[in-house]
Amino acid sequence: ACEDGYIFENGACVVDPCVEKCKIAYPLFAGQDNTNAAIDQIGHQALAADAAHRFYVGDKNGDFGQGKWYLPAIGELMYTYGTDMTQVVSEDQYGNKGAKGDNQKLINTTLTALSNKGVETDTFSKKYWSSSEHSPTYSSWYFTNNIITYAPGARLSNVKSNFSHAVRCSLILKDIFDGKGVAPKIGDVVYIDKSYGSVSYYDGSKTPVGVVTAVSNKKKDIAIINLKNLTFSSEDEVDNFDEDNPYAGGLDISRWSSFFNSDVIGIFDMSESSLATFAQASDNCPCQLYKPKCDKSVTVCAMESKIFNEESCTCEACPSGYLFDNEVNECREACKEDVNNCYEYDSKWPDCKCVACYNDDGHHYSSGEQYYIIYYDLVSYSSEKVEKGICHPEFCGNYHINCDYYCRRCSATEKGVCEVCADGFTLKDNKCIPPTGECAAGSVLYDDFNCYDPDNFPSDRTPIGIIFRVDDGWGNGPLLALSLDEVTLPWSENLANTETGCNSRTDGQANTDCIIAAGAEEGSAAVYCSKYGFTDADKGKWFLPAREQYVGKSRSCLAYYSLSKALGKTPDPHTYWLGNTLSSTEYGADQCWYASGLGGFSNYRKARKLNVRCVLDFQKLK
Repeated sequence: ACEDGYIFENGACVVDPCVEKCKIAYPLFAGQDNTNAAIDQIGHQALAADAAHRFYVGDKNGDFGQGKWYLPAIGELMYTYGTDMTQVVSEDQYGNKGAKGDNQKLINTTLTALSNKGVETDTFSKKYWSSSEHSPTYSSWYFTNNIITYAPGARLSNVKSNFSHAVRCSLILKDIFDGKGVAPKIGDVVYIDKSYGSVSYYDGSKTPVGVVTAVSNKKKDIAIINLKNLTFSSEDEVDNFDEDNPYAGGLDISRWSSFFNSDVIGIFDMSESSLATFAQASDNCPCQLYKPKCDKSVTVCAMESKIFNEESCTCEACPSGYLFDNEVNECREACKEDVNNCYEYDSKWPDCKCVACYNDDGHHYSSGEQYYIIYYDLVSYSSEKVEKGICHPEFCGNYHINCDYYCRRCSATEKGVCEVCADGFTLKDNKCIPPTGECAAGSVLYDDFNCYDPDNFPSDRTPIGIIFRVDDGWGNGPLLALSLDEVTLPWSENLANTETGCNSRTDGQANTDCIIAAGAEEGSAAVYCSKYGFTDADKGKWFLPAREQYVGKSRSCLAYYSLSKALGKTPDPHTYWLGNTLSSTEYGADQCWYASGLGGFSNYRKARKLNVRCVLDFQKLK
């Protein structure tokens, strides 16, 4: 037999062409990795991926057990349908260029035949979520076979937590064929004992678990999908899937995630042009069966404007003073003349003419007689131009902060230097530090109800909250502390259909007391917050905030830096640590208000679970 990576052809072992092609195209087929990344980051909130991961047939720990199945990537769904990948183009946005449906016909013929023989199946014929992300902010790819709504074989994207689609599971079986007998083919039935064959031979003696959707060139490895669309108890609730009864739910659609629309680290953010590039590079290879040892490549890194380090298998950003040149996929030194620090996009590198502001993050700023830097308030996001006469980026935060400094103003002559701190803050080691013992928005509150420098706080003190200012429109709102702990709870199941009158928009303490008096149960948000605390002084003083008390909750770089330092973590400028959170304000008999992680408010069913953070009026304890 030929070694791994080789196939037998014309009497000799030759290199399997899919090995090299899939080194580039793999992100389009990385369903297994995508599923694991989603679960690692947001757990059960990743509704579609979590359901696929928990699905099993037979023994939970067997070959078809939990953790073996996954939510397929968009390329896997395209391949399952039967798409000529070489025909996919980026201009065909949200289209079905190259879709032929040949594989779908084989698969659906088998599923229909099994159904006629008494096996529960659903044909592959709905709109299905993939595990692939379309953008880092809110959307994921889905695939449609729905000829009524869209052209069959179309690739589209939807907001992860706002739209619902069907979910199908994939599984990869290695070394299924030893080179003897009949090789597997697309449309074959796979059984619980890992045998396979044409549906015409099914006689009910063995349990079918799936249908073959892809076969490697060597015929050793296959991919399969499960027999039916998964079902759910609701479209958007956490834990809406019962792995022990996967087809007994009332709904056959689900959201991609439950109130999570941010980037999942580890899933490639795939634009239309990226999808087309990967599809064409695959040349119709089933790349889920050809996972490379390194899942990065020059092509993948270039899409992120980074260089490929083959030794470490990583995409690395260009060093300071260099920018990524997409024409040659290299880091090139940016053009700089005197103090202007400029570059021109369309010039030949590195001999460009300085006509615009140069910024290390690669952003292009317009030139002019007078250059500016901006006073940038990290908490309120207000800004004010300050004339300096030197070319600097528009936002200090984008230029050098990235949660490394508290700087509120950039220096005119040296990037990375603070020259002015916000009121109440002290300049120390090029950082603006909150006053010792006093609290300001973005400070960390400790268990003595004082705030300290997060780099140097008393060893016997414990951080308990992050300070934020309630926005009254004039900057005079009260300072409150938001809990560091976040849990997932319902507003109240007992009061799910009862109008309690606990509807203050500004007084969370009054609402919390009202909800408990109305009969809220243990494990509800208000009861949890009423018992939250760390010392005798603060226990019983925390409450579930009212709707308007969330307006000023700080999601700034400054606040996250403080929190990270207090907890001993490395600050991450891309982390939004405050998502959608329940308020104590009632909306109606069966609904309450919640604060959106994207800003604003919306209503939510009282009995459903959502993120909960408690609030403390700490100044009453000082």
